[in-house]
Amino acid sequence: MKDTIKKQFHLMTEDWILGGVLILGGFLVGQILHALILHTDPTATHSVPLGSILAAAAAVVFVIMESTSSIRTLFHMEVSMGCTRKRFYVSFFTVQLTSCAAAFLLLLFLAWIENDLNAWLYPGLAAKLDFMEGLLKWGVPAALAVTTVGDFCGTLLMRFGRTAFWILWAVWMLLCVGFPQVHDAIEEAPGSFFGVLGMRILEMTGKVPTGGWMALLAAAVIGCAVGAWQIIRKQEVIS
Repeated sequence: MKDTIKKQFHLMTEDWILGGVLILGGFLVGQILHALILHTDPTATHSVPLGSILAAAAAVVFVIMESTSSIRTLFHMEVSMGCTRKRFYVSFFTVQLTSCAAAFLLLLFLAWIENDLNAWLYPGLAAKLDFMEGLLKWGVPAALAVTTVGDFCGTLLMRFGRTAFWILWAVWMLLCVGFPQVHDAIEEAPGSFFGVLGMRILEMTGKVPTGGWMALLAAAVIGCAVGAWQIIRKQEVIS
């Protein structure tokens, strides 16, 4: 098993480098946007860790895209060359978790840098958000969830092809389009359908304690991990 994991690390080294570049790129873009926003708005009273936020967004998108695109190619290649499904699953998942851990540490470092940098560049502005505190609280469970959800989506695409693709695409678009619309409606039109819907969602989610969210994340991680394994162990190999 150790040799299989080493080979998996070797095969995915380039992906790690690309992920690091995207995270650093997101941080740099966020810093530039933040500076431009403050430059054009002299009445601003707070600074925002926009670099860390965009870096975290880039990390999440990268992990999901890497999982969904790599697992099918590596599965067919490695299993056709004699690797068992169990060894492939454990090694791929181990490398993914290690990649997320490295991304998490990088995000922590960038958040620390940004806190000091914003305090130095904008001494008169109070920090509106402590992104590092959020990372320390939710970073590890979020990384586990993103990894397992990404791997599960990858196995769904491998098993069901276009059907899974269009379903996942519809869910993605619903989140990307629907969530901002509901969020805007809460502030701009609270009496509208989306405004009322958003307020109901906020009321329901506000009643869930932190332990409840942790339990839901744990259930999602376990469910996706088991689901991915069930698909992999029955998946036919295309050599």
